[in-house]
Amino acid sequence: MKIAYRLKAGSEVIEEGVKKFLNQHLEVPVRGVVFDMDGTLNLPSIDFELMHRRVGAPMGVDILKHIKEIECERKRAEAFQAIVEVEEEGRRNLQLQEGCLELLDHLQTRFNLPLAVITRNDKAGVDVFLRVLEREAKQKNLQTPQFHTILTREDGDHLCKPRGDGIVHICEQWQVPTHSVLMVGDHIHDLAAGSDAGAVSCLIITEDPPNHHFTSDADFVISKLLDLLSDIP
Repeated sequence: MKIAYRLKAGSEVIEEGVKKFLNQHLEVPVRGVVFDMDGTLNLPSIDFELMHRRVGAPMGVDILKHIKEIECERKRAEAFQAIVEVEEEGRRNLQLQEGCLELLDHLQTRFNLPLAVITRNDKAGVDVFLRVLEREAKQKNLQTPQFHTILTREDGDHLCKPRGDGIVHICEQWQVPTHSVLMVGDHIHDLAAGSDAGAVSCLIITEDPPNHHFTSDADFVISKLLDLLSDIP
């Protein structure tokens, strides 16, 4: 499997196989892959600037944490509703990230790896994503990818990113060590969760919104999902 990755210790970008990378540098094989959803498996669909404005939270703060610290129960409920409304608006035209289906199919059929999703979205958002995934898989005559575990914000604060407990929980289900698992995402919350859990963090670069400033926090960096695909026939 070929990817472009940037180790924290250096700035040189090297092409390496994921399994070879882990075998050489971590001395363990890849045992599973955990993905973020919005901005990673599907194109960015949520207007976070609009969300923060409607909630009244400054950009850059953890919006879920901000809302839970609102003392007034009515205002707290209104803020959560504002999040839901922005999410609903965003997923009306949800589109998969380029290479999403091919990557997931490859990981499951070629490498037989378990897959999981950890998202700060709600279950309704995940349901929309899964329906789009199933529809496009049928159109391309591919098997619909199956996720062994899907965690959303509704599964509890203790499993929510940027904490690593969700990844630890998944690894316990899979009965694999966290350092043998990849956490793939587009945001600092994804990288922080991977680091906190002891997993290998992978940043997928996006231009809208730009996230290049997160590269130093990732174990390796890819420009697109297909960079994780093997070039071995």
